[in-house]
Amino acid sequence: MFRKEFPITKNHAYFNTAYVGLMSRSLIKYRSQYDHQLFKSIWDYKSKSDTLLSETRKLASQLIGSDNDKTLITNSLSSGIRFALDCLSQQSKVLILEDDYPSLTKAVDERNFQITKMPITHDLEQKMVQEIGKRKIDVLLLSVVQYISGLKVDFEHLKKIKQEHPNLLILGDATQFVGTELFEMNDSPFDVVALSSYKWLLAGFGSGILCFSDHFLKKTNTSLRELESKVQVGHVNLGAVSSLKFAIEKLFEWDYEKLMDKKNQGCQYLKHKLSELELLDEMGQKRKNHSSIFNLKLDPLFHKKLKEKGIQTSLRGNGIRVSVHFYNTPKDVDLLMKTIQRARLTV
Repeated sequence: MFRKEFPITKNHAYFNTAYVGLMSRSLIKYRSQYDHQLFKSIWDYKSKSDTLLSETRKLASQLIGSDNDKTLITNSLSSGIRFALDCLSQQSKVLILEDDYPSLTKAVDERNFQITKMPITHDLEQKMVQEIGKRKIDVLLLSVVQYISGLKVDFEHLKKIKQEHPNLLILGDATQFVGTELFEMNDSPFDVVALSSYKWLLAGFGSGILCFSDHFLKKTNTSLRELESKVQVGHVNLGAVSSLKFAIEKLFEWDYEKLMDKKNQGCQYLKHKLSELELLDEMGQKRKNHSSIFNLKLDPLFHKKLKEKGIQTSLRGNGIRVSVHFYNTPKDVDLLMKTIQRARLTV
């Protein structure tokens, strides 16, 4: 089924979802029909934009286990995280990670917070505890999954940190996380989660999700109604929001839980093969619970050789980044391994 839904996978081993997710054939067909209807009666669709937003928010909240009224639709992570940061006191002491996703670090640097930066290491959570206590940090801002290394922050460690520092606010970029495994916002240590939906949710460009905890709203003295009005001011990108709604409906239709199981099996198979060839970086080797992203210890020259064989990857950091989604197969992984082994003989 997935070869039909994602035709590019017939001729390519697509290990690049962390860069941009594929759009399904069903979504493209839907968008074509939707645009045709807009052409015929765009005024009618504009009048229904509130209903579209409401329905999409409900689906998004179901997907990420958040409260419907505290889940908003944005146009991207970049705008969503800025809405959240605007709720914080400018005197806040904020801890961020060096080399985290630029949308996060730039959003913080634009403001007059008291900023502490710490390196990303394999023992990240232990170092966080030290910094939070030492600096009396008010806000921790980080990507749930690091876009270069694929390091996934340990939720249980974060919960322990929250227990030790109950006033701490934790804000997360979940762009590289939501859509890779099941997630319950209301059972997580996060007070804010923001994400773009063009990667793992396979929804195309122009939409994102933003959600809040009660703790965040109370701690920042934020009115949910005022925040909602601010986020949704102006016109709605009808095509982008409707695409997100359609994409989430498709994930549910395909049995989202089974899709995540399939993806996780693919990740385990890939990690095993990469370990055999000693290609895993420090994060991949030393972290037990890794994400869907791996950074391979390969010279950038391999990137071109992989592309020549129809294997799509990205250059990130000092290596080559590969990422696995549910449309990847063991054959894709085997092709990747064989191509790397052959290329090693010529580089």
